[in-house]
Amino acid sequence: MACRQFNVFGKPCQEGEDPFYTRREDVLDPVKKYVDQAFFIMLPFYGVEKESERIKIVKTGAFHKMAKELHAFNWKSLAGKMHDFDMQNR
Repeated sequence: MACRQFNVFGKPCQEGEDPFYTRREDVLDPVKKYVDQAFFIMLPFYGVEKESERIKIVKTGAFHKMAKELHAFNWKSLAGKMHDFDMQNR
């Protein structure tokens, strides 16, 4: 998640590294407003459909507990899930 949330300017992140804590000088701080918007939009992919629940999760920062490691995701199913999501939200 850290590599998607921050711009890291120097060397690539080491496995398991969170550059926000290991090398702050090498990380561009994201604008909270836009981070919150991105997480709000992303939450339906995690099964959180109700707007009131999404607002609560963003306000409390609980989305950090929901994040999954990208290498553990079943990438073969991603295209199908994205297509199904798009069809439901037309």
